[in-house]
Amino acid sequence: TTAVHWNVNSGDWGDIGVALNPAPNTNPDTMQDRLHITAAGDVGINDSSPSNTLKVVGSLCVKSTSGACAGTALGTIYATNTTVQSADLAENYVSSQHLQPGDVVMPANDGDSQAVVKTTGSYGLQTIGIISTQPGVTLNSDSQTNAAHPHVYPVALSGRVPVRVSTENGLIHAGDYLTASSIPGVAMRATRPGQMIGKALEDDTNADPYAITSIMVFVNLSWGDPLAGSDSTTAFQIQNSQGASLLTADTTNMAIKVKALQVIGTLTVDGHIVTGGSTPTVAANVALCSGTISAVVDGNDTSGTITITAASGCVIPVSRIATLYFATPYTSKPRVVISANNLASAQALGFAGDAVASGFSLSLGASTAVDGGYSWNYFVTQ
Repeated sequence: TTAVHWNVNSGDWGDIGVALNPAPNTNPDTMQDRLHITAAGDVGINDSSPSNTLKVVGSLCVKSTSGACAGTALGTIYATNTTVQSADLAENYVSSQHLQPGDVVMPANDGDSQAVVKTTGSYGLQTIGIISTQPGVTLNSDSQTNAAHPHVYPVALSGRVPVRVSTENGLIHAGDYLTASSIPGVAMRATRPGQMIGKALEDDTNADPYAITSIMVFVNLSWGDPLAGSDSTTAFQIQNSQGASLLTADTTNMAIKVKALQVIGTLTVDGHIVTGGSTPTVAANVALCSGTISAVVDGNDTSGTITITAASGCVIPVSRIATLYFATPYTSKPRVVISANNLASAQALGFAGDAVASGFSLSLGASTAVDGGYSWNYFVTQ
């Protein structure tokens, strides 16, 4: 039931083939080999012309015991354990660019879902990985090139690989988060939350921020915060797509800064409300008191103090005495509350009039003779 045939080629070497259960008196040259060893030493199982050192047409079972493997699907390796010498898992992608090991890449966004190009900006949200040097395991090995994408490159998905870096964002030390830099395809030290490619396993202390070197990185594509767990005053930050800060949390002083806040429901403040911002401008009605009247403001668009002074003995009639202009206009007419700081100001019956989005006027409801200064606090809400 077993036939072994030896075909002699020119020279001293030949092929040997083993065919199982051949028909009686079958011509050996027409048999289908189950095991074939070429003159070059290549071995084929169920293949009579192997082009690799070992080619198996079928499945391969590698176990530490004599039990059956999990399956018999063609083209599948079943094993108890697998060990490879190289240190990363990669997947093949195509590209229109000439890339090199260590380049940081992102999708090409050109209609081909398997095409990549170098990253183009700091903290690039589209970063997907690093071009591997020598993958331990490569996925998508049959990736096909085309006229628009003539190159195939393995992109590291996990493990340890070299990456090209610069110190444009500071010196790099082992353990630092790495992210895309402003240099296409090059990584840098991350100093704020964003898209990370992994953690540095080596230092780069080159003082030249434009010099590009290569260090080992532990690949871990994720959103990371280099300042989490530290006492930095920017330990948490949310940004928009342009990199502008929308929310910053200060874990040292336990404070949060937001660009805008809308509360749907009840807002309870267990402490103080402290306003801030740029100081508005104020202009006195110089038609009064022969031009000796003046006005100053101390505060911001939300709250502050307006102080009025004029020549002693000047009588100020019922009229507008000053106008305040907000540093940042409101989006609609705000509500303004005025309160006097002294008796003279209270007797002058100061009130806010003509409030508009850009400011409001300070007017008197009673005629008064200047005797010292006048002062009113204001509070503005929309």
